[in-house]
Amino acid sequence: MVRPCLDWTERVDHLAGIAADTVCYALTDLGWIIRSDSDRAVRISPAGKAELIRLGLL
Repeated sequence: MVRPCLDWTERVDHLAGIAADTVCYALTDLGWIIRSDSDRAVRISPAGKAELIRLGLL
């Protein structure tokens, strides 16, 4: 359900697998992250940034 994945662009590990997909879909549905034109990139919305800071996650 959860596995690490090395991002070859930034050379850092990130979350991968079903759990990562679930988090990504949930944050997209909340409007906290916005997918870019590519399938791989996202950006944090202003509302998402405020909420992630409030939760101590950013």
